[in-house]
Amino acid sequence: MKKDKLEKREKIKVSKETKKALKVKKQKESKNRGKAFKEYPIKIVKEVHKIKWSGWDNLKKKYIIVLLFMIIFALLFFLIGLGIQQLFQWIKIY
Repeated sequence: MKKDKLEKREKIKVSKETKKALKVKKQKESKNRGKAFKEYPIKIVKEVHKIKWSGWDNLKKKYIIVLLFMIIFALLFFLIGLGIQQLFQWIKIY
């Protein structure tokens, strides 16, 4: 009786060619949606802690750079508008 059990437990060796020919798909394990829903906030907190946040000095520098570019582009578009207005007056469209 014990020999029968031992023989059943032995693994059968299968060649690579046979495995490719069989193409056995692994079954997906069913997910426990309740457990996943409960663990979601914990995963999010862990991901947030991985983020390297900028310091205040770095943020101030970036804020100033953005403001300067906005002012420069505002002036540029204002001057382009004045130029187009003068062009239209010169060719007597406006």
